[in-house]
Amino acid sequence: MKKSAFLFIIILVIPFTMLRAQDEISIFINESTVDANKIAQAYGTPLLKSLGTDFNNGWINSANPMNFGEFDIRLVTTASFAPQTDKTFDFHSLNLTHFQSSENELPTIFGSTTNAELTVLGTSDDGAELEVVGNYNIPTLEAGGFPFVMPQVDIGLFKGTELMIRGLPPMDMPTLNDDLRQMETTYWGVGFKHDIKQWMPGIKLLPFSWSIYGTMSNANFVLNGPLWEPADIEDAFDNNSLTNPNPENYNAQKMEFDTKGYSIGTVVSKKLPVVTFFGCLEYSASTTSLAMTGPYPYANTDNEIEHVFDVINLEQDNSQFGITGGVRFKLLILSISASATYAPNAYSSANIVIGLGNFR
Repeated sequence: MKKSAFLFIIILVIPFTMLRAQDEISIFINESTVDANKIAQAYGTPLLKSLGTDFNNGWINSANPMNFGEFDIRLVTTASFAPQTDKTFDFHSLNLTHFQSSENELPTIFGSTTNAELTVLGTSDDGAELEVVGNYNIPTLEAGGFPFVMPQVDIGLFKGTELMIRGLPPMDMPTLNDDLRQMETTYWGVGFKHDIKQWMPGIKLLPFSWSIYGTMSNANFVLNGPLWEPADIEDAFDNNSLTNPNPENYNAQKMEFDTKGYSIGTVVSKKLPVVTFFGCLEYSASTTSLAMTGPYPYANTDNEIEHVFDVINLEQDNSQFGITGGVRFKLLILSISASATYAPNAYSSANIVIGLGNFR
């Protein structure tokens, strides 16, 4: 009894690096896109949360707004780290039909590498039974989070108000390993910081700075195909005898990452010669999505190429409170800041910021 055709799903891929190495990609063959999306959601949610949190981080390094005309050009490096509870997921709670595992607790993308395997099941031609297609190890990044780097410009306005701007113009960027494929990027962010201490009689004379702030950002990254072609199946399965009776336009494949976020908070700082100490209380939220659209080939047991469409569509919301502590060192026009945010049972983070400008 022959097994029917099974679809494959690429879910272990990092949206920004887009590496094609086989040890960075896991191929799951299955008849159910519902099952595949459940596994992708459970496995990849920490990555989406980490990246969504990254864009809300690193905006602040002082409570003292710049004077009118002062400016600071910064390079913000930030990384958000998954809590222990997001490093594994409960496999059996997913109630899957076409995937099995001997282990109940499996690692997410930020979990520790284990010997855990997924067994993939396919339906026979008459639909009477499920048969084993193969066993696949679950690779992980073996890292707590995913870093990101963003440019930022701060400009002093009036009445103790500071404008914060992040962004990249829309552009096409060659991918790391294939100049023929292009990644389209769009990113912007804007924020304001305002000195509230100035409006408080008595308190405004105390020797520290106190401001409130708010930010919002939007990032979109699109990797245009082809991402996965019949030749890749031959490489992955060591099979060079496949036929493709109904080829599709693999240039129509696309992987799109999108995140929207905002933060609101209050910051207190104390400026000394050369060094400024600062601390923040902040609420942040983000919505992050990852979709893979277009036609994707897979091989059936008759060595024929068939296709599935729009295989992955994930979306994850994340909101949290955080407490930040940091220090900024300033020498003439150069500043270096380091800070860390603790978010109980959520995504804590670390930031390193280098700045150049005319500021206090």
